[in-house]
Amino acid sequence: MTAGSKVLKISIVLLSALLLGSCAVITQNKPTSLSRKSIPFGLLDKAPSGFPVIQRRTTVEVPVTIFLIAPDGRLWPASRDIPFPASAGSLLSALASGPTKPEAQDGLSTAIPAQAGSLSAKITGSTAQVNLSPTFGTLSGSAQIQATAQIVFTVTTLPGVTGVSFYMNGAAIDVPNALGALLPGPVSRSDYTPLAPLPPPAPPHTLGASPHNPSKS
Repeated sequence: MTAGSKVLKISIVLLSALLLGSCAVITQNKPTSLSRKSIPFGLLDKAPSGFPVIQRRTTVEVPVTIFLIAPDGRLWPASRDIPFPASAGSLLSALASGPTKPEAQDGLSTAIPAQAGSLSAKITGSTAQVNLSPTFGTLSGSAQIQATAQIVFTVTTLPGVTGVSFYMNGAAIDVPNALGALLPGPVSRSDYTPLAPLPPPAPPHTLGASPHNPSKS
């Protein structure tokens, strides 16, 4: 082998070693802070104004039922969404808001006065203790009965709640039942049976089909 070929081989070996060294991955025992100028690709830039900003929804809502007044004077169930977990206070707040515009156009209303403000309540065992505003004292006759029935039917949709006691300015008060008789609390749905919603009508039988006879099942 000539001297020139030996020099060429040595040069190739040294060049390869240099190239491999430049491609090696340098490891560190602990993280190192980077300056803003060292962060590539504009990762710290703000999003262009034309792009929508996606926000996470943190409030979880649950469907509940409140009771409004139908044109025939009976109670009517209406669906609402309130924050989870459902509480007596948030349920009463939804009730105090009254019917929506489409519901009002359908003839639904409420006997709870618009000036009633915030209705507060707490649960003790199976009884909800509802604190009424002094505005309720201005109600009389059927309006007072309907407003009381709305609250009773709405609050007793909560699991385990079967009765409602009413308070005004912290003192227990009597409320009228469906017939107008004053009762001390707790009152229940059975005290307002004449105002209870009517059950939905049974679906009509299919034309040409005979009614089902349970005795032949």
